[in-house]
Amino acid sequence: MGLGQPLSLESGNSVSLECRTDYLRGPCDLLEDRVFELAKNVDRLKEKTLDFIELTF
Repeated sequence: MGLGQPLSLESGNSVSLECRTDYLRGPCDLLEDRVFELAKNVDRLKEKTLDFIELTF
């Protein structure tokens, strides 16, 4: 199974779900790291926006 190929559900397919989750673990960890960084950036943006509002009004 190559990178980016979907899991086939045809009969005779011997790919197990466990192998598939191991295969996805790396990209999922990277995605989790990106989401965490994005959440931190959103928090920083929210703080800066609140600071701006306090200074403006």
